[in-house]
Amino acid sequence: MLFWKVFLYVMTVIDAREHEFPDRIQLLNEMRYKVQLAISNSIGPLAQRVGVFDIEFIQSTDSDPRTIDQSGGHLMRQASESPQGEELTNWIAQIFR
Repeated sequence: MLFWKVFLYVMTVIDAREHEFPDRIQLLNEMRYKVQLAISNSIGPLAQRVGVFDIEFIQSTDSDPRTIDQSGGHLMRQASESPQGEELTNWIAQIFR
């Protein structure tokens, strides 16, 4: 059993229901930009072998708060393979016995 790729999943939830429609699109674009900038700045210190996948959920209309108007995700950085030591492989094997 090998675990050889590591991913960080970033989930973003944006609630823009209280803003007027003409301003809402600009606000959503601005929020998306700020979130993407924060993620990009934060992942720099991570090991280069760690992949990053961003998922966003947006509620932009005055619908039920438990619904989502838009959602999507994209791979920001692919994870790279890394050799797994025998000690870690044995430890994982013990967990799944």
